[in-house]
Formats: sequence, structure tokens, C-alpha cells
Amino acid sequence: MLEGIQAIIWDFDCTFLQTHTRGSPMTPTDVQKGKSTPVSTYAKQLFQHAYRLKLCQGFASFADNRLAKNGQIQGWELIQKVLHREGLDRAVPIIALNPANYQKLDKKEDQKALETHCLHLKQNHIRLKTEYLHQGKRMHYETLSHFWKLPPSNILVIDDSIENIKVAYALGYNVIHVKGKGLTRNDILQRSQRV
Repeated sequence: MLEGIQAIIWDFDCTFLQTHTRGSPMTPTDVQKGKSTPVSTYAKQLFQHAYRLKLCQGFASFADNRLAKNGQIQGWELIQKVLHREGLDRAVPIIALNPANYQKLDKKEDQKALETHCLHLKQNHIRLKTEYLHQGKRMHYETLSHFWKLPPSNILVIDDSIENIKVAYALGYNVIHVKGKGLTRNDILQRSQRV
């Protein structure tokens, strides 16, 4: 199933998780209890298997941390806390932002602000252009591809959004479309079907 794959880009909500957080800020205690952030069993197993195979892994999410207030987390911090809770806290790059929130992408201050929505990525890794604004997670995919120095043909994108899957497929990435709440065995088995 992972033949020729050197990296996996995970969506978080309804893909790695069995639910959608709706980008809502949470307290670290809520996350630790796990009630609002249940991880898909198959996602956890695939994540661990890919780690054993020494594949690169990263997360691409539209949920950023702009709405979090004191004592709350969301965006990359939420993803990192869930990974830690599940014993999966590897140093994986996380991009948690929606390019639509940045209308002046050519301005230096906006580019610098983007760094606060990413984990394990420096500003010079972030590839954000105005053309990305209405192209799903293209920015996320190309940033991670550039970061790993891997072509799309060696990267697997797993996402529940058919729009994001179509964007990834058109760019040459391998894809798994998650059709329910969290990655399942059927999603993995149907990977070979065209979008």
C-alpha cells in the first residue's frame, strides 16, 4: 500500500480524528481527556507503521490558532497535544492555517505572521503565493513537498475533503479520500480508485 511512498501528508479533522473540531479553541485538559478529539484507530496504526518505515509525515490543516485565548489551544498546538496524548509526538511538521485569512501575501509582515501557524518549519520553508488563495491546500502540500525535497509522486495525501483530494491529485500526489468520520480500512483499500 505504501510502495513508492516516502511521505504522508495528513489532514487532521475527520481524517486523523474521528470528528471535526470546527477549529474551536480547547483547553489542554479537554484535549488530554480525549472526548472531543478521538483519533481514528486506522490513522494511528498507519502513522505508527509509516514511522517504523522511516517515512516523513506532516499535517496540513485549515484550522489556525488565531481565535485561541489565554489557556486555550488550537491549530498546530492542538494537533501537537493530540499526538503527544496518543504517544505519537514525533517532530513532524505541521501547517495549520487558511491562506484565505491572508489577503496581502506579498507583504513581509504577513509572511512573517505565517510562521506562527507552523511547527517545525521556518519562514524560508513556507511557500505562500496569492495564487494559492482559492486552491484548497495546495500551499500546504507544496510547502511540505519543498521542505522534504520530495516530488508529489512520492507523497501520499490523506484528507476527507474531496476538493483538497482533487487539488492534490491534479498536482500529482497520491491520495486517499476519507469518506466518513476518520480514516477506515475501506478508505485504505479504495486508495487505487480514481477521483
